Order: sequence, then structure tokens, then C-alpha cells
Amino acid sequence: MVRGVSGIQRIRRQTQIHSYPPRQPIPERRVWDRSAVSDQKKTHTHTYFWAKYHRITARRGPMRALVSVEHAMVIATWHMLTSGDTYRDPGPDYCTRPAPDKTKARAIHQLRSLGYKVSIESLADTA
Repeated sequence: MVRGVSGIQRIRRQTQIHSYPPRQPIPERRVWDRSAVSDQKKTHTHTYFWAKYHRITARRGPMRALVSVEHAMVIATWHMLTSGDTYRDPGPDYCTRPAPDKTKARAIHQLRSLGYKVSIESLADTA
């Protein structure tokens, strides 16, 4: 033990001797970045991926939305390469487009689970 050296100075010396170099940030490879998304507003505003990005941005933030859209693009590319098909854009309203059969089945199931007896007639039949 060295005289005149406090415990804090000893710890500082030990950490200086055994300190490791700071980690270098890993460069991230992105298909496109946030500036590219804002540039795309001018040209490709009505696509499925554009709508997906903006839908997720509202909930999770721009970077998570970007990663999610990149993942969806990779999945779509994989399906195109394995099946040999071309990409068919489902459109920006794909997730919000009403599905009448699913909506009707969901409503019937909810009413039956609440204990109601459900019978459905079309409006064209009653008029």
C-alpha cells in the first residue's frame, strides 16, 4: 500500500491501467432513412409501405416504424424471389379497408357471447 494515496486515487489508477477503449458505434445499414421517407411524400405517397410507416409512427415513433417497414419489405422481397411473382401493392387503405363479412361475423360473435340470440336479415329482403 502506497502512503499518501487515498482509496479513490487508487481506484482511479486501477481503472486507468485497465481501461478499455470506448466502443465504436456500429454503422447501421438501412434500406432508406427518415429523410428518404420525407422525400417520398412527393412521389410515392399512396403505397402500402407509406401507410404502414405513418400508422406505426403515430404509435411507436419514426425509427421503430422504419425498422418495421424494412422488415415488411424484406418479407415481401423473399416471397417475390421464392415464388417468382411480381409485387402487387395492396394499397394504402389495406388495413383500414372494411371487410363486411369479417365485421358481421365479429358482431354476431360478440352479441352471442353477451347472451343474445342473433338473427340477421338483409335490408333488401325487408324492403
